[in-house]
Amino acid sequence: MGTKIRFFRIQDASSSTKSYAWAAGFGLLETPMPFLHPNQLARAVEFGKKNPRSPGLYIEDYDYGPKARKWPDFLGHGGVTSPSHFVSETVIEDLRANGAPIARVTEMPIAEIQATGLRSIPPPKYFALETVPGIEVDFAASGIPTDSEGKPILNPLPKPWPPIWRLKASSWNGADLFSYSNYGGPLTLICTEKIVELAHKQRWSNCRFEPIWAI
Repeated sequence: MGTKIRFFRIQDASSSTKSYAWAAGFGLLETPMPFLHPNQLARAVEFGKKNPRSPGLYIEDYDYGPKARKWPDFLGHGGVTSPSHFVSETVIEDLRANGAPIARVTEMPIAEIQATGLRSIPPPKYFALETVPGIEVDFAASGIPTDSEGKPILNPLPKPWPPIWRLKASSWNGADLFSYSNYGGPLTLICTEKIVELAHKQRWSNCRFEPIWAI
């Protein structure tokens, strides 16, 4: 077995305990939203026909915990479609300044602020961030069965779920920011310790880094 390499999945942290804003969902934009899978887009269109909403993010308070008083760099998203979070313009600029691969960004305007504590505080610009494929999941090492073509069998979901992810170190493209090349999509953000250090240096708010091993 080769040397274990540490990577990290970038996610938003728990907003409900830190007075950070979060997005309860969004109305479809009039411009393209390429980060949505076609199936997700189709469902969102049908939902929008029955529940019309203005284009953009809907910012709300959590039902529990302190009321929102701050705009974070990682804005958690509780809607039924991807992504799980949006990132601020500061994060985009920091990543670009450090040469991190970015495949595409889609600006998500704010449609409505229902959190009263934020209405007088100008929000940053938020974006859906997509990166490039850069490493393979080792399904066998992660305890996930595969079919004859090597694709994961997720119906039913293997137990335990979620698994302890293991990645193939030999498949890494050497970049500091990337997504899985054989699972998920470009909205899944995986990074090296260089990006973790950048986040700490620039004080990105409301983000966390979940360690993942590569073998």
